[in-house]
Amino acid sequence: MRLNGKLTLDISATANPFPFTIADVKATHARLQPELRYWFNRPMARHFVGISFLGGIYNVAWKKHLYEGDMWGAGLSYGYAFVLSRHWNVEATLGVGMARIRAFDYREGEEKPDTPNLLKWSPVPIRLGLSFSYIFK
Repeated sequence: MRLNGKLTLDISATANPFPFTIADVKATHARLQPELRYWFNRPMARHFVGISFLGGIYNVAWKKHLYEGDMWGAGLSYGYAFVLSRHWNVEATLGVGMARIRAFDYREGEEKPDTPNLLKWSPVPIRLGLSFSYIFK
């Protein structure tokens, strides 16, 4: 969404309420991630930098270890939008940041702790993507 001549707002949301398994990792999650972008040329064209905020909940099982928790954080990103036509773009983005992770960490068959026992700050990838965009004018 364009805010003015140099700023846009991107709001990403993902959810997977159904467990999936990849390489012995079973997970469900929900995430919300708004990003404010500053465009050096004009919105939706060429270079931009962004500041992202993220928040989410997750439930992960890995090697008989269970993690149930939430996370929140922020980070910086860089991207480039390749203008294909008046309405179509291809956009590449990359970003890193820090997140506060809070979780119940326990083994399968054990009783879940009363309070979260995993609390830490961790570096996280904020953005890594290649997307096609349609621009409404």
